[in-house]
Amino acid sequence: MRVLLFGLAALGLCWAPVSAATPVETKPGKPWKHKATGAPLPATLAGLPRTEVVYFSSPEVDVAANYQNADGSEAVTLYVYRDVSGSVPVWFDRSRFYI
Repeated sequence: MRVLLFGLAALGLCWAPVSAATPVETKPGKPWKHKATGAPLPATLAGLPRTEVVYFSSPEVDVAANYQNADGSEAVTLYVYRDVSGSVPVWFDRSRFYI
């Protein structure tokens, strides 16, 4: 019983909440410019229209742009993120959001 309680307590300490993605206002059919880098994210990528742009850290630091065709059979996600030098918690936080 003690082992079970210890295991549950350890799991609770390791489980961090997933960062919420905040939508970014974009104009349909127009490129969107990432403020921190100045990199433009195109309105279409590989023939797929951009469906949304979201950021995970304020102000628009870690950004994901999603591109998808109308029936959802093809999708591409383009990330613009800061170099976290292999920060495992940040990588797991971002991947858990999309998984």
